[in-house]
Amino acid sequence: MLAHAQVHCLEFNKYGLWQSNPIAKHPTWKWEGYPEYVARQNADQVNLQNNIEKLLQAENTTYNGWMKFADSTETLIAFEEYRLLIQYCIEIKKMTFIEVMKDTAQERIVRQEMINWYNQQQN
Repeated sequence: MLAHAQVHCLEFNKYGLWQSNPIAKHPTWKWEGYPEYVARQNADQVNLQNNIEKLLQAENTTYNGWMKFADSTETLIAFEEYRLLIQYCIEIKKMTFIEVMKDTAQERIVRQEMINWYNQQQN
C-alpha cells in the first residue's frame, strides 16, 4: 500500500495538480494500474501468464470483488486487472509509462489484446 501511495506522490510531483487525477481525468486503469504494477513485484506476482490465469479464476469464483495473494495482501479484482493491463503494455508491448498514458486505446480493447496474447501462450 505504501509503495502504491508513493507512486501517486511521485506522479503528482512530476505532473503537478492539473495533470494528475482526478483533475486530469486519466483513465482509472492507467492511473491506478501503474502504482499497483510498481508495488506488486513479489516472486509470485511477476509472471504475466500466471497473473492472468489467477485473475480469470478470481473473476469466475470470487463474489466479494477481492483477491488474496500468497504474501497475505489483498486487492480489488479491478485493481489487479488494471495492474495486469499495465504489465502487458510495458512488458509485452514494450511501452513506456508515458506512452501508456498517451495511448488512446480503451481499457476493453487492451484487455482483449492481453487475453488474446494469453490464449496464444497457452497453445
